[in-house]
Amino acid sequence: MMKDSSHPLTSTRATMALGNLGSSGFPALADALFSTNQRERQLVALQLFELSHEPDVGTNRVLPFVVRAMHDPDPMVSNYAVGFFAKIAPDLVTNAPPK
Repeated sequence: MMKDSSHPLTSTRATMALGNLGSSGFPALADALFSTNQRERQLVALQLFELSHEPDVGTNRVLPFVVRAMHDPDPMVSNYAVGFFAKIAPDLVTNAPPK
């Protein structure tokens, strides 16, 4: 349903629903993030990266996807990933010593 380009609203709702499933939705979102057939990959990134706040997923599980997405050819995805990375690891982005 997420990849259904003929029904954009259904695709958006399916993506958001997977994000609300927590760790159960993680595999589908992770696969969709780098799929060239996926519509609205920035929304997929948002839903996947927000799972870092879920205790059963966490930052360590999400971080490799954030780093990979930072180099994505789609500027919407890469810019979002860079911004998200800056929020979760601000000292690494600025090279500032930890506070």
